[in-house]
Amino acid sequence: MKKHMKNVHYHHPFHLVSMSPWPLIISLSLFNNLICTIMWFHKYNYFYLLSLPCTILCAFQWWR
Repeated sequence: MKKHMKNVHYHHPFHLVSMSPWPLIISLSLFNNLICTIMWFHKYNYFYLLSLPCTILCAFQWWR
């Protein structure tokens, strides 16, 4: 019986992926884009030059 239960845990119909830090990093980067866009509306536009390349770099690193 234990041998059968052991196989149940390893053979399942779902595809499980490994943990990745990229969803957290990209969500923080997108939040930074939101804040920089709001600041851009108020004429503080120098932070946006760092925020957008960071988001693009994170996206390329996630999808490589």
